[in-house]
Amino acid sequence: MRRQVITHADTFCLHIKKYKETSAILDCFTKEHGRLDVVGKGLYRHKSRNALPEYFQEYKLSSINRTDLGTLTELELVRLEEKILGQAWLVACYANELLIKFIPRFEPLPELYMAYISLLDDLRHDTNHQISLLWFEKRLLDSLGYGINFLYDSDSGEFIEVEKFYEYKVNRGFKISHAQAKFVLPGYVVLALAHETWHESYNDYFDLAKRTVRIALKNQLGENTLSTVAVVNDLNHFIKK
Repeated sequence: MRRQVITHADTFCLHIKKYKETSAILDCFTKEHGRLDVVGKGLYRHKSRNALPEYFQEYKLSSINRTDLGTLTELELVRLEEKILGQAWLVACYANELLIKFIPRFEPLPELYMAYISLLDDLRHDTNHQISLLWFEKRLLDSLGYGINFLYDSDSGEFIEVEKFYEYKVNRGFKISHAQAKFVLPGYVVLALAHETWHESYNDYFDLAKRTVRIALKNQLGENTLSTVAVVNDLNHFIKK
């Protein structure tokens, strides 16, 4: 690739890997440039010019990129945010792994970057993380062009009707079904997913709504696995209602 100088790019570090004795390779998600890998020389050295970054904190990154692996020149913390702890920390780690698995390098996704910031803010301040994570997963699919059509019946092309019931088919979308069928959502819940307006009266359908988005994610993930999920076996064990 042609030499590229990046200056003060809005950045989150998704993963840190030690490199040689005192350096590290940073997998970064930037607002302006997408994902970047950069070598931070001497980051493990006590008197390093740049400190080793913390996860879930926003930085301003400067680097010189001559190959797919750039060289970090400056990393400045924007502001120190409240730490994410406990169950929320596991959710944030899962979000990081989703970004690493799904988003390509060097492709700016500013809307997804803002969705990630919104998720982190919710994890710091909300006790119920399920809805925030669901919206993030949905926005991830939308940003990459894999979004689910929550507005129209995939068979008839007609607008989803609030009083009818629908089932989700991978790579097709929602189609009208019978209320007695397994894994069906009422139209008003499907439309709530479209507009990201959840109401507590819909909670009986939340697990199925979450399952629908996870099926779409799994379809794009293929045979790859998420180690965050493997560690806890099932996200339902630590993301509680």
